[in-house]
Amino acid sequence: MDNINTSAPPKAKGVSLVVVIVLVLLTAIVFTGVGIIVSKYVIPDTEIVKEDPIENEVDNGMEEYVSDKYGFSFTYPDTWQVTENGGEPTHRGSVKVSKGDYSIDFKIMTYPGMTEDFGWGFEACVYSDTLVNLDDYQAVGYIQYEDFKQIDNGRGSFRRSQVEDTGLWIVCSAGVENPDNIFVTNSFQPIDSKNAQDRSPLTGFIEYNTPTVDVSDATLLEMDLILQSAKMNQ
Repeated sequence: MDNINTSAPPKAKGVSLVVVIVLVLLTAIVFTGVGIIVSKYVIPDTEIVKEDPIENEVDNGMEEYVSDKYGFSFTYPDTWQVTENGGEPTHRGSVKVSKGDYSIDFKIMTYPGMTEDFGWGFEACVYSDTLVNLDDYQAVGYIQYEDFKQIDNGRGSFRRSQVEDTGLWIVCSAGVENPDNIFVTNSFQPIDSKNAQDRSPLTGFIEYNTPTVDVSDATLLEMDLILQSAKMNQ
């Protein structure tokens, strides 16, 4: 007689699969909840700031000029343009920022070679509030101005004065510590305010040139803001 297996049939494997799926879902829910709690209460909100390469454009209709040759920079309205010029016997190069016939000229000197070769040196700028006796001040000479406009940049001060009946404006400068209001025709002191050990100081003249004697306040303000922004490269 044939043997008949009377044991109970095996349970369906689908039940085990269901259990596995439920366990996976529960695990995912638990880890998701933990992640939310950690990100909300443990990890502070941070903003990743990427440093983009230096570009010659800045916001609000302004651009940036950066000179690797002379080591300084400034910002200017995009309605103005910048040109670099070669040297002359009185200076080794210049940078001009202009709009039509209006310009600021940064004339960079070779110093101290200029003194040795041409007997050149800075002059003192004298104003109504200058408190020092010029006989005790070592300078090649001095220039006296009746009026001036002072422009501070946190590293020193510029003063621009218009040469009488002309469109030429001379810029003199001084460092931060200046109790006697001594300014000199080396216009770059507020730009190159640090005494670098590995290079010569940036020195020279800065001038405004305008086509007329009378200049609008708005144009002069634009020029003053360009001058104020000038600084050594980082």
